Amino acid sequence: MRNLLFLFTLSLFIACEDDQLKFSMDFQLPNGNAVCGDGIRALSEQCDDGNLIANDGCSEFCMNEITQISAVCGNNILEATEVCDDGNVMNNDGCSSTCLIEMTGGTPAGSEGGTPAGTPAGTPAGSEGGTPAGTPAGSEGGNQQVNRCGDGVRSISEDCDDGNTISGDGCENNCTLTPPNRCGDGNLRDMEACDDGNNLNGDGCSSICTIEEPAPRCGDGIIKAPETCDDGNVVNGDGCSSNCIIEMPMIRCGDGVINGNDQCDDGNTISGDGCSNLCRTEMPVARCGDGVVNGNDQCDDGNLVNGDGCSSTCTTEVPQCVNDMFEPNNTAETASVLSNADQFNAQICLADDDWYTVSLCAGGTLTINVNLTHANGDIDVLLNDASQVRLTSSVTSTDTEVVTYTNSSTTDVKIVYAKVYGFLQRVNNSYSISATITNCTVPVVPFTEDFYEENDTFETSQRLTIDQYELGNASNDDDWFKFYLCPNGTLD
Repeated sequence: MRNLLFLFTLSLFIACEDDQLKFSMDFQLPNGNAVCGDGIRALSEQCDDGNLIANDGCSEFCMNEITQISAVCGNNILEATEVCDDGNVMNNDGCSSTCLIEMTGGTPAGSEGGTPAGTPAGTPAGSEGGTPAGTPAGSEGGNQQVNRCGDGVRSISEDCDDGNTISGDGCENNCTLTPPNRCGDGNLRDMEACDDGNNLNGDGCSSICTIEEPAPRCGDGIIKAPETCDDGNVVNGDGCSSNCIIEMPMIRCGDGVINGNDQCDDGNTISGDGCSNLCRTEMPVARCGDGVVNGNDQCDDGNLVNGDGCSSTCTTEVPQCVNDMFEPNNTAETASVLSNADQFNAQICLADDDWYTVSLCAGGTLTINVNLTHANGDIDVLLNDASQVRLTSSVTSTDTEVVTYTNSSTTDVKIVYAKVYGFLQRVNNSYSISATITNCTVPVVPFTEDFYEENDTFETSQRLTIDQYELGNASNDDDWFKFYLCPNGTLD
């Protein structure tokens, strides 16, 4: 676009109208880079108040305007268009009734002995150098009042005269009006909060002379728009970026936080601890001695000690166990007979149950006591009928197990079975057992296939205790019995 330069010329004039003095002046307004009304004063502009409205102190041509104030002549105050004001409205006292300066010194034309008007005082009438009568005061050779800026008397050539030659107080030292205050002139006046001598923004004092907030600076620890964070540094990867924008948290395996595709995160990148180095859940590793039977473990007793039933490689150990005199009595079919008042010692081995049977008379009550050392292994007792239906049991964690049962029949003998067993069949422990039958004299056993069958061979012989029995013997049927005789005892 072509830049054009226009030159406007206005003529200076002075006119008196209704006691007001109106001014105009010549000026040149270049229309180059300056734009009148944009609020920025260019070198070619006297002012720029951001509009093109006249009579507001800055004209539509960006020139200073002089405010017109109506004057009151005779109030002894020099106002606006007044050239003088002596406190009255009388003529011929140096200041006229319209507050204009009166000329003095000439004598009226034709006065006796007088000199022509305008002749210097004291010049003889008709003397050489006199001027014709009627010459106005102030003409060449005439007299006039001498005006001086700062004398408090405003002359026609003065815009103002405040009685001093101090600038910046409304009337400058050359008796011209002080220009209205403008932002950017370096003078702090009126409603300005600051004035740094320019119309630039971003330097602490704006183009309209208001104090500016300091510009945001990333890394100063102060959050200012458009910052969304400011952690006092310009380092990326710490949650607040180098340009003060909040960063999304970085997903990282081993940071102790389960996020993203993590199945687990135990705060490290070590595999084999339940959470792998890729934050994937690991299956438990079978480890002998951890107290958990898994993998190829046959057992796991929480240690790596041999000889305690579970070896250091978690295989089941079969300790040396000496069978008692009642073996084999590992099943109900091979149960050993218990009778009233029997008491003897026995042994439980690993995976070894001991069965006993008792013929309980009608109305009789059976009590079986098992005494053991529980610290060496837990032993429990249960009591079944002939159909192996449980009648009662004793499963405590003490050194004594007791079961009691009463035959409710008043006519029939009842066969019952007692099972003595180690907890989980993993016990190698000794015990003593006793049986007590009350309210029963002689158990009655049916003749056919007596209670002790099968006892047809030496190997299947049945033990008899101190008691009285009724037995039956069929043809071709041998009955074998065995007795345990105490030291120095006599069998009869």
